[in-house]
Amino acid sequence: MLFHRAAVLGSAPDAHRISYGLFIAGVPAQTWILPGECDGRAAAECAEVSAARGEWASRLARTDITVTAFRDPRILDEAVVPYLLPHLPIGSVWLQLGRAARRGTDRLALAAADYEISFLSPYCQAGSGAADAFCDIAVRQCSDVLSGYEPLASWLPSPRAVSACRSPHSAASAAL
Repeated sequence: MLFHRAAVLGSAPDAHRISYGLFIAGVPAQTWILPGECDGRAAAECAEVSAARGEWASRLARTDITVTAFRDPRILDEAVVPYLLPHLPIGSVWLQLGRAARRGTDRLALAAADYEISFLSPYCQAGSGAADAFCDIAVRQCSDVLSGYEPLASWLPSPRAVSACRSPHSAASAAL
């Protein structure tokens, strides 16, 4: 198995399914699961408190892959990018799945690139700063883990989308 430690951040019940799939696959995962009706502002308030306490730094320090699956796309802009992204390890992978995946993908990829994180989404466009060989394998692993959980499996990027997106931050990931 290429990735050894994951973080799952998302809305219930989708994040529960992803976490359970990783657990069954033997991958330990840190989780941050919000109620399905949680909006960007409420998520940002929770994320800010956790950041002030140093929780994100300790919880995310050794993650290889972070999977997000939020229903409200504002959570990504208002909570994940400002409060969690700075604490992801350089060279790790951010896989954005779920209903919020379609909106602002290029903006999220640029934010991830600022922190030397490889960003991957089913909706990434060529040149948006996403994947390398590590991402290819990570997506295959996620496909194996999530294959029994529809619609989660349908949210995974296609191999064509993965090959269309490349990141300058692949050296650290490839060494894993």
